[in-house]
Amino acid sequence: MIKKSGILIIGLLIVSFLIFASSDQPASSLRADYDGLALTPPMGWYPWNTFGQEPQSEKLIKEMVDALVSSGLREAGYKYIGPDEGICFYRANDGKLTTNPERYPSGLRALGDYIHPRGLKYALYTDAGTLTCSKAMPGTKGHEFEDMRQFAEWRCDYLKVDWCNTKGQDIVQTYTLL
Repeated sequence: MIKKSGILIIGLLIVSFLIFASSDQPASSLRADYDGLALTPPMGWYPWNTFGQEPQSEKLIKEMVDALVSSGLREAGYKYIGPDEGICFYRANDGKLTTNPERYPSGLRALGDYIHPRGLKYALYTDAGTLTCSKAMPGTKGHEFEDMRQFAEWRCDYLKVDWCNTKGQDIVQTYTLL
C-alpha cells in the first residue's frame, strides 16, 4: 500500500513538472502589471456616525478637512471628505437641489474649492429613493439627471448614494441610470 502511494506521488510530481516546464508563458508574464489603480479601497471620512445630521455645517466640514490634513491621515491614504446626509438639501420651486444657506453660507461649490487645494477629494451624499434615510432631505428619484448635473456643478469627486425609501425601484436600473 505504501509502495503504491509513493509511486502515485512521484508520478504526480513528474506530471506537474512536465506541465510547468512545457508552458510557453514565462512566469514573469503571468503577473499583473502595476497600474496604480485601487491599491487601497477608497478611503475617506463622512461625519454622519460622529455628528449625525444636526451639527453638520460648512464650518464643521472645514474643521474636519484641516484635521484630516494635519493629523497625517491624508498621507495615509484618506482622500475623500465632505458632508454626509446633514447637507440639508431642499428642492427649490424649479426642482433644483438647494442647500441650506444658514449651514453652508458660501455654498457647496465654495466648500469643494476649499477641499481641493488641500489635496483631498470632495465627497457628497444623496439617496436613490424619494427621500434620504432620515427622511429629512429629498432623494434623487425622478430628478436623476438634474441632480447629477448639480453635483457636477458643485465639483463633487465622489458621490455616496444611499438606498433608502426606494420601494418598488429596481436596484440595477436605478444605479445604471445614476
